[in-house]
Amino acid sequence: MKEQKLPKWFTQGGGVLYEKGNVIHLRNESVELDNLEMSMYDFILGCEDNEMTNLNSYKKAIDWFKNKNNEIYIKLIR
Repeated sequence: MKEQKLPKWFTQGGGVLYEKGNVIHLRNESVELDNLEMSMYDFILGCEDNEMTNLNSYKKAIDWFKNKNNEIYIKLIR
């Protein structure tokens, strides 16, 4: 199986690769994220909180998440 990595723009934009995933608790369910998904999810949340965010990186992060795991994207971000 091919090792999955985060794109260069992620780290160049200040993103941090976590060693472990985590569970995100929503109102009616919990969603388990692997380390890549958790890293990107945190990046997206950081972009949403920061008015000076590079909009292009934010859009790329959203697209990355849709392609990586659309089911979780729908639950967490959309």
